[in-house]
Amino acid sequence: MRKPDSTWLVALALLGGACTHDLDAIPRRDGGTERDAGDVDGGMTDGSRVDGGPVDATVPDAPGIDAPGVDGGPGAPTPRSCGGVSLGCGVDLVPRGTFQLGDRDAWEMEGAQGEFPNVSVSSFYIDAYEVTVARFRRFWSDATARTTPAGNIVYPNTTLTISDSPREPGATTWTATPAANETRPILSVTPPTAHAFCVWDGGRLPTEAEWEYAARGRTVGGLPPGRVYAWGNTPAPDCMHAIMSTCTVGSGGPPEHVGVTDEVEGLWDLSGNAWELTADVYLFGARSGCAIRDAADPLCIDGSGLRTVTAKGGGYLDSAEDQFRAASRRRVGTAAAFTDVGFRCVYPVP
Repeated sequence: MRKPDSTWLVALALLGGACTHDLDAIPRRDGGTERDAGDVDGGMTDGSRVDGGPVDATVPDAPGIDAPGVDGGPGAPTPRSCGGVSLGCGVDLVPRGTFQLGDRDAWEMEGAQGEFPNVSVSSFYIDAYEVTVARFRRFWSDATARTTPAGNIVYPNTTLTISDSPREPGATTWTATPAANETRPILSVTPPTAHAFCVWDGGRLPTEAEWEYAARGRTVGGLPPGRVYAWGNTPAPDCMHAIMSTCTVGSGGPPEHVGVTDEVEGLWDLSGNAWELTADVYLFGARSGCAIRDAADPLCIDGSGLRTVTAKGGGYLDSAEDQFRAASRRRVGTAAAFTDVGFRCVYPVP
């Protein structure tokens, strides 16, 4: 797929209720704490992150994406936030399949990661890009939507109820009026806010199994299933494949515009740029209490009141190689709005 010149980005700039929650500091493995949405100057830092990174620290020149070129095929849904305008839109069909969820060598925020064979997922459509500021702006301009919780969300084998109202994002990429960040991922959003957006948009947040299957569990473009990264087993992460802290833009600056890294069969930024929220609660190791092994369309919902969810993929503040593995996992509090966490949605197949 071709990538356009920058002229359409100029047009985006012409397009045209918050609740407050306090997040208790979340402990890290190194004994420190993560910061919440107020830390828009630096975001979350985790003790396991290390210096280093890729040899190539040059971000590709492509300024944005060719949204109309992303075609999910006949019957593919048009997300409500797109409306036929190039705003980082497009969906990709992911046919059903079975794979091993988890990778012991991938980064895990707590302890060691488990591996779960014979996990199957039904077919679904997934956003080709991380949800952009421009798309989120359309949601936030709907006065009813931005004050309405996601409510009861239907998943293949269960219903997930979200009762917390959306919150206006922090100022990481969000601006009150359209500006230079319209094609960057929307960040500093709480999980309930992401749920509400996806429901309003005609979809829902992906399960962890759906997200990981799309990233590494299926054979696409000659790439084998069970691969280390979304783009294959090699090369190691670099700025052609993942926007990270050692990339020109990511070094102390905002994330990149969506779609500047190499695509993987119609999907961009599955590694790097922004950690991406899923609907599953965060449990590590054997994930006791969630039946995952040999499961069909699993969604881990913990009954103990655990208020954390799982994010995937690594972000622009990271540099450790294993954080960009397609099975990497991070914990995010349900009231948290981190400066390097965004999301994409999935949509049902009729």
